Amino acid sequence: MKVRVFKNLNKGCLSIIALEGKYKSKVIAYAHNAYVHQASFVVSQASRARVLSSGVKNVHAFVQGELQCLDLIETRYDVDPLPLGEPDHPHRRHVRYNPFIRGEFFDAVTDQAVANAACAFITNKGVFLEDETHLEAQTLAA
Repeated sequence: MKVRVFKNLNKGCLSIIALEGKYKSKVIAYAHNAYVHQASFVVSQASRARVLSSGVKNVHAFVQGELQCLDLIETRYDVDPLPLGEPDHPHRRHVRYNPFIRGEFFDAVTDQAVANAACAFITNKGVFLEDETHLEAQTLAA
């Protein structure tokens, strides 16, 4: 299932939005962490500009990809069983995003922009990768 994952600042967890199926564009679950394949790191520059001008954070950055597993807190709809669990291999490369620092996701050590990865482990403490993929950041105009 293709999903969009973002940090929910109000609930202190991750929100999972379906990108396909009956509940497309709806938050279908909350989780402690999520693991996605074919991950894309997306930042809406228009929404980021509103954050910079107002100083108030909003949902404008997320990771999307194919959901492999998650540490589920709760589901919001009667969705097909979601794949539970955690990845069985380490993810050591830390990817960060901070709208007040820069308008893209970036490697916490090398400071290089990160737009895609074969897989991403998303937690409340950040995103962690296992590969060395670095591409220009993908942005949305809206």
